[in-house]
Amino acid sequence: MAPAAAGVVIVSLVTGGQALPWSLDLTVATVWAAIGTVGNDFAMQARRTPHGTRFPRRVLRLALTVVLVVGSGTVLVLLPWTIIEALRLPGLHRRAERARLRFETSTPDDHRT
Repeated sequence: MAPAAAGVVIVSLVTGGQALPWSLDLTVATVWAAIGTVGNDFAMQARRTPHGTRFPRRVLRLALTVVLVVGSGTVLVLLPWTIIEALRLPGLHRRAERARLRFETSTPDDHRT
């Protein structure tokens, strides 16, 4: 998210603050993508499933996002979705941590040096 924030600052300085609507859309889209990716990884860790098994669901999520954004004409339509996902994130993290601890062994793996 830091490169996106730096880009917003640079564009705002160059355009004299004209980029505020663009920067708000960029911020919402970046936060939505980051929270969605981390939440998805936590959910897969909690289920102990490989990443490839959820690929169709991820494509469906992206298609729904495109329909929502194009239909509304702004990325701000993702803000409620982002807030809901952010509220779910701590619970997903706890479930992933419990799953990791359940399958963790007291002896080191062979491949670790």
